Amino acid sequence: MKIGIFYATNTGFTKDIADKIHSKLGPKLVTTCKNIEDRTIDEMLGYDVLLLGIATWDAGDLPYDWAEFYDDLHKYDFTGTRVVMFGLGDQVGYPETFLDAMGIVYRKFLEQGAHGDCGFWPTAAYEYFGSLAVYGETFCGLAIDEDNEPELTDSRLDKWCAQIMRELGLLQVCDSNDQPNNAATA
Repeated sequence: MKIGIFYATNTGFTKDIADKIHSKLGPKLVTTCKNIEDRTIDEMLGYDVLLLGIATWDAGDLPYDWAEFYDDLHKYDFTGTRVVMFGLGDQVGYPETFLDAMGIVYRKFLEQGAHGDCGFWPTAAYEYFGSLAVYGETFCGLAIDEDNEPELTDSRLDKWCAQIMRELGLLQVCDSNDQPNNAATA
């Protein structure tokens, strides 16, 4: 199974989260971890699973690099690709648009044929008024708030990485360094 992490970062927070996910899942399981800056959508094609990282800017906006990708996504077919989202937002400063960018990009990939429903995260521990990333009682991906709850990030990442490993049907076989050295579908 070919898995890639693609993210955009304006402040560096999303890169830090992407790097932590890459480290937790291991480089043998995740073949790519790239900032989409100066990249093309073509580089996302051919992956079985895309782990997509996005922060919500201001009142629900996409970061610059995701906005450019978004405008061209309608030209691409992601049928057969599974998308798994992780998003960063500020539930205190922007409670009415918390993680909107994650929901916007997730829906667009689904419109382009991608398969979702993996990595959904409970909304109960967050205080916000509105979000385009909400599906029932869950967000469409991992919710990170580095502005207000950075002390919860590592435990959330641990739980979420274990969750997506189960949901993707991956068996993790570790070597002596406790890093994945083989992944197979269940």
